Parts: sequence; C-alpha cells; structure tokens
Amino acid sequence: MKNFWKFLLPKTQTRSAKYTETGLFHDAWYARTYLGDEAKKNLSWDHFLNIGSSLGYDPSVFFDTDWYVKTHPEVAKSGKNPFLHFLDVGWKEGLDPNPQFSVDYYLITNTDIKGLGINPLIHFSNFGLVEGRLPYDSSWPPEVIPWTLASVLTPTHTSQQKVKDVAVLIPVYNNWHMTERCIKSILRSKDAPKLDVYVLNDGSTDDTLAQLERYPQVKIINTPQNFGFTKACNFAFESLSQYKYVYLLNNDTEVQDGFLELCLEVMTSNPKAGLVGSTIHFPNGTIQDCGLIVWNDARVTGFGRGTKPSGIEFSFSRQVDFCSGAGVLIDNEALKAVDFFDEIYAPAYYEDTDLAFKMRNAGFEVWIASPSRVFHYEGITHGRDAKTLELVDANMEKFRTKWSEVLVNHPTFSTNNIEVFKAAMRLSKIGGVSCIMCKALI
Repeated sequence: MKNFWKFLLPKTQTRSAKYTETGLFHDAWYARTYLGDEAKKNLSWDHFLNIGSSLGYDPSVFFDTDWYVKTHPEVAKSGKNPFLHFLDVGWKEGLDPNPQFSVDYYLITNTDIKGLGINPLIHFSNFGLVEGRLPYDSSWPPEVIPWTLASVLTPTHTSQQKVKDVAVLIPVYNNWHMTERCIKSILRSKDAPKLDVYVLNDGSTDDTLAQLERYPQVKIINTPQNFGFTKACNFAFESLSQYKYVYLLNNDTEVQDGFLELCLEVMTSNPKAGLVGSTIHFPNGTIQDCGLIVWNDARVTGFGRGTKPSGIEFSFSRQVDFCSGAGVLIDNEALKAVDFFDEIYAPAYYEDTDLAFKMRNAGFEVWIASPSRVFHYEGITHGRDAKTLELVDANMEKFRTKWSEVLVNHPTFSTNNIEVFKAAMRLSKIGGVSCIMCKALI
C-alpha cells in the first residue's frame, strides 16, 4: 500500500500530475460527459481548469463541484478551484466531497488508512469501493449501494424524438446543485432508456436554466411566473398528455436502479391502480416512508419512518392511504379523470394526499411499490421554518373539511406499533386488503 502511494505521488511530479494522477480526475469520463466526445480526453484537464470548474463541472463522479461549493461557502469566497481546494486542504479539514462520502466517517472506520495520512476519497475511489468499504454511515441493505452506480454515469447528448410511455417530471425552483444530482441519478439508472426527463422550471432565479444547457437530453417546461408546487405541476400536467404515465419526482431526491420499472410492474399488474409510489428513504438508507397513513383527524404518518428497510413488512407491495409526491408514478388517464391537483392547497402540502383520496373516490387504487427506492434530502426544497409549518396546518384543515365523511372511517391517531401496522396495511374498519401475511405479523 505505501509503495503504491509513493508511486502515485512522487516528489518529482509536476503540479498537474499531483491532481490528475489521484484517480479522482477521469479524463475520458469528463470528455464524454461535457465535451460530447471521449476522443477529446486529452483536452479534458485544461478545459476543467480553465472553464469547466467555474461552470460547476465535475472532475469525476466522486467529486461534486456544485455541492462542494454550496455546502462549504468559504471555498467560493477563497476563489480557489473547488477540486484543487479539496485535494490540497479540504479533506484535511474534514470537508466532504459529495453528500454520499464522509471524510471523518471513512477515516474513523478504517484505522489502517487513517495512520497513512492518505486522502480518504482517493483511497475509496482506487481501493475502498471494490473492497466494499462504506463511505458514510449507512443503513442501506446490501443489494442497494447508491454510490456504486455513480461509476457508470454516461449521459447521452443525442436528442431522441421517439415519445416514450413515461415522463419523469421534476418541479424546480432554484437549488440547482440538488436538481443536478437528481438528473444524474436518473441518467445513470437502468430505467433511463424507458423515460423522458422534464424539468419544470417554476421561475428559478439562480442559474438553473443556464446549467440545464449542459443536459440537452433534458426537456424543459417553463412556467410564465412562479406558481408554487401545486399550480406549477398542474401547468405541466397539461403539457404531458401524450404520455401514458407521469412519474413525479422532487428535485431534492436521487433515484435508485429500478425505481421506475418496479412501479410500472405494480401499475400494470393492478388494472385499477392510478397511483404507485416508491419507498422514500433518507440518504443513510433508513426509511422516510413506505406508504403513508392518514388518520381520522387528517394527520399523516410515514410508515417505517426512521427504521431500517430489512423488515418483512417493507418487502411487498400493497395498497396505501397515499404515497408521497416526492416519488410517485401516476396514470395519466386517471390523473385527467380527477382533474389534476386541487389548487385549494396552493402553493404546496396535502395536494398529494388529496390526489390519492380523489383517485379512490373515482374508483382507482393507490399502491406502494415497496422495492422501488428513492432517497430524499427532506426539507431542502421547501424548508421547515415556521411559515411552512403554518401552511401545513392550514392545508391539513382544508383537507379535513373536504374529506370529513371519508375520514370518519379512518383509524384514530396512534403511536402504538400494532395500531400503526394495522393502519399501514389498511386492516382497520376502512377495509382494504385481505393479507394473510399482514395478519400473521400482527
């Protein structure tokens, strides 16, 4: 090991080699991703230093330029190239290169590396990844390792004219650094050939539109002004009538392989399904919600929140009260039949809950595709300040009033594990599935 590092960073190296030979700059990947031609790889490093880095381009999938600058504003103030800053001093200060790599965690859990004084990201990219070392504290199951997919990111810059069955719709208002991570995760997934990606730009005031020029395969819907989530989505739904399905996805998310395919399987095998949601995870792999419960007072609970996804109760798809709009597949005909989101909830919150109730009221079913996984940086898009909480409370009251006759048949709020489980499986007096497995688990 020590001999390798002596070879990798010899004392006589040039300043350029000090950075390019770390294994963190991928010239062929850079040329393919940003210059449109892998044959231009000999131009990659100069382009990155002189132009690319200032535009937010990444040296490889292991370093996220936009995220690094956004997360560590002192780097932007220094005026130094973010990638070079990380290699020279950033990692020594414990600054993380992307949201899925913790410098401190990697060094603490790999004592053999800590004593060598090696940049932990360099070790991870060259050795740790294939050795199965974890880059941050993770509860993801063994078959789901989000960071391994990054190595196959190969965005295509060719325009495809054929209309696919599915449009992935990403509503956006600023926060480009999160939108780009979301787009990248879609493009590197095995689901990418089956869908068209649309960014719904709701009056962004940052450089979202300029940055989207780097992704010509992504289609853009611009609202004439900032509408807010609910009205902006309705505006976009009108534009996507040619698609059989719309997959609505928050911009502060990253999808995992099969996120779409697994939802489609549930949708097509249940002819009455109008909505099929993905299991939403926190970035460390624990569950944010595997379907949501609506209690009779209109409060909601994410089933499984904060727990590891290894439980049998998270292993099968089922009908649910509603599924999060952070990642949900919607049948377009069903969406039209219920007249989109109800705009009484504008600008946001409870419109996805209401949509599920409207779907059921019109004879459709609402399902969760448990194995479909999306992880969500909760609260980044809309925040969690007092104004937001007031809006949530106000819209909950609107929802409670609108659906009072239905809610009376929903269970009373509880934190008891058995009662939560019964409510999640719709085994209470609201009816629902007849599930031998579910009853056996009580």
